[in-house]
Amino acid sequence: MPQNEKNKTEDKQSDFEKVVMAGVGAIVKTVEAAEDLLEDLIKKGETIFEHGKALNEELKHKKKKAGSGDSTEEADNEEEATGEEATGEKTSEEETKAGE
Repeated sequence: MPQNEKNKTEDKQSDFEKVVMAGVGAIVKTVEAAEDLLEDLIKKGETIFEHGKALNEELKHKKKKAGSGDSTEEADNEEEATGEEATGEKTSEEETKAGE
């Protein structure tokens, strides 16, 4: 094999290795960027969630002050007992009992 052809083959192998290494580097950078993005999204989600909880509590207290004490206390007690917010709407079972 002449020297010129040998150099061309080595150059092709070297170019191929560079392309493969560039691909591996691109994958690593993508994974790192994805991890950073995921961390940022989690932090922002936690912040928004906590803000929403605080706003919900604030609205409950405003509603409690604005409304009559008895009905609001009943709703709060029901919420505490069931772990869910009271909607103020009657279920079909409650409506049936009320009609009797």
